[in-house]
Amino acid sequence: MKHGTKDVTDDPSQADKVSKTVTRTIDVDVAGKTSEYTTQSVTLHRTATEDLVTKEVTYGDWNTEGAKFRRSNSPSRSRLHSIKPRCRTRSSRNR
Repeated sequence: MKHGTKDVTDDPSQADKVSKTVTRTIDVDVAGKTSEYTTQSVTLHRTATEDLVTKEVTYGDWNTEGAKFRRSNSPSRSRLHSIKPRCRTRSSRNR
């Protein structure tokens, strides 16, 4: 027997589980100057579905379509020192 389900993606209780922002910081070393930092972010989304009998919520895959970092244009006399990707989520309970 199949249980009924309901889409709970837009339910406020799921907000921290269906949206995640990924941030990268680009550190450009420019000769004779201090580092110049550029921070870029993209947001990923996924669906949430609740089983109406068990009340268990399952999550879809993260949707990365359109979630692209902008190209970083560094000055010609500088070199790209490092890229430090960081993932900041609004909840440590993201699956």
